[in-house]
Amino acid sequence: MDIQVKPDGKTSLYVSKAKFISPGLSLDATKTQVKSNSGIIISWSILVEAEGRYQVSLNLSACGDAEAFVCAGYDRINLQINPTRGYFNSPGLNFECLEFEKPIKLARGRNELLLTVKNNPETSISVSSVELYPESHLGIRMLEEAEARKSMANVNRYSKKGYGMMFHWTGETCPREGEPKNYELAVRDFDAEEFARQIERVGASYVFFTANHAVRHFPAPLPEWEKYYPGYTTKRDLLEDLYHSLSKRGIDLMLYLNFTAAYLESPYSGITSDNKGVIDYTKLDVSRREHFTRCCIDILNGIGGRYGKKISGYWIDSCYQLDQQFDGYNFKAIYESAKTGNPDRIVSFNYWILPVSTPWMDFWAGETARLTNIPGEAVPTYGPAKGHTFHELIIMENSWGHFEKNIPIPDPYYSADELAAFTRAVCGNGGMFTINAEVYQDGTMGEKTIDVLVKTKEILVKKQAL
Repeated sequence: MDIQVKPDGKTSLYVSKAKFISPGLSLDATKTQVKSNSGIIISWSILVEAEGRYQVSLNLSACGDAEAFVCAGYDRINLQINPTRGYFNSPGLNFECLEFEKPIKLARGRNELLLTVKNNPETSISVSSVELYPESHLGIRMLEEAEARKSMANVNRYSKKGYGMMFHWTGETCPREGEPKNYELAVRDFDAEEFARQIERVGASYVFFTANHAVRHFPAPLPEWEKYYPGYTTKRDLLEDLYHSLSKRGIDLMLYLNFTAAYLESPYSGITSDNKGVIDYTKLDVSRREHFTRCCIDILNGIGGRYGKKISGYWIDSCYQLDQQFDGYNFKAIYESAKTGNPDRIVSFNYWILPVSTPWMDFWAGETARLTNIPGEAVPTYGPAKGHTFHELIIMENSWGHFEKNIPIPDPYYSADELAAFTRAVCGNGGMFTINAEVYQDGTMGEKTIDVLVKTKEILVKKQAL
């Protein structure tokens, strides 16, 4: 399949659309990368509208020294690679975007772009994508990056408040015992006051509450959501009630949103699940890009218009898939819509462990799951968060949500001392730290989780007083 190279912007060549030349190569389970201990040779068929020189970047993780070559026609460029840097304890997870020193010349018409990566057999490499950018538009790119930096909301105010929390409370969340209620009834019966009292007790300064996750429900009668996903809104406006219960305690309400999951699950995607119920996102066709974008913009405008400053932030999931399937994605339009009703609202697009390929966001999503090695500055100069305010999001127990019936929420993975020390390190450095805790369908956390978080709060308050 030919990939059209943009004459005036970035073109991302993901490995999911490459031809594998080295024997034994295959996509990983996430379909974002290829991994090898014996080198990687892959290629893409590209269509070039404007002949010229293109800046080349490589997104990869390297556990040891390596060398990369990119060839097109008679031109060939190379890149010496040192072990990539990042924040994870497992080196293979530390992806970076590395730029070749020289540009490559691409002829007008069809080209084969060949990538070769040679490495020491004792170390592994994983390649995610190659990025091309026309040299003739580098000035425009710099202006866009400057515009994005100027538009960024102030995230530092949350580093001063300490840690926050995230809850994957969804249509799949289970109660302590018995069968779960349907989503409409669960939303109706959710005790917003008791939920907010818990958050106040454990000392969190903000809450990311899940609006939708794997299922395309939305916990409010939002007309824009109902327009695109009829039958998936609720009579009660739980978000409004949560705002009032949290705000009177000085706690900010933010939303977790997954537009990609909602769209993939809907008839719009044109994709049916396999016999295991899994939807293959790599089948999402580029022809759906404009409709998907309009859906996101309309919904964000609807949320912003309805709630205004009551919603302080968005953590938008599954974003590398959009860049991958839609040959680059207009995150600027989504970012601007995400500011509707509140220009100070903080926004992040989750790229998981992969380098972020858009300047249009306020902080790194930081889906690390477990505690990592934090960088020495609020805005890292290396790793996948490079250029964005550092934020870390961890799992308090074993899972993002409580999705199994008739079992208690597991014990916390971390102690109060560990969480307090990490909070001081990240927030003291100007970053953000969010703890995701499992929660039952009635909105209550596990008792042992609450105990650990209360102790974390006490340690932080005591240290602050010294």
